[in-house]
Amino acid sequence: MKAINILISAVVLILSNTTIFAAGDAGAGASAYSMCGACHGLKGEGNRVMNAPKLAGQDDWYIISSLKKFKNGTRGKGDPVAAAMIPMATMLDDKKMEDIAAYIATF
Repeated sequence: MKAINILISAVVLILSNTTIFAAGDAGAGASAYSMCGACHGLKGEGNRVMNAPKLAGQDDWYIISSLKKFKNGTRGKGDPVAAAMIPMATMLDDKKMEDIAAYIATF
């Protein structure tokens, strides 16, 4: 019985995490990503010269979480390279973040 409860809890947790971050619209994210592509590359391949990391292959939850942390200032402060993301993320609402993450998932 205990094993069944653990299994059910694990399935619910996995499904809830999947649906939370699957809400983005990749089509809408494509146009919003154009700003990101200037540094991160058109297909999210990253750009070492600009210190812009690869985004392709990153989980959508990680992209969304990172953008939210840049936007609220908990990420990027004290690091001049990462600080460049703060004004970029500030321009995005939650929906645009989800759309961009959905678009990046198509790479």
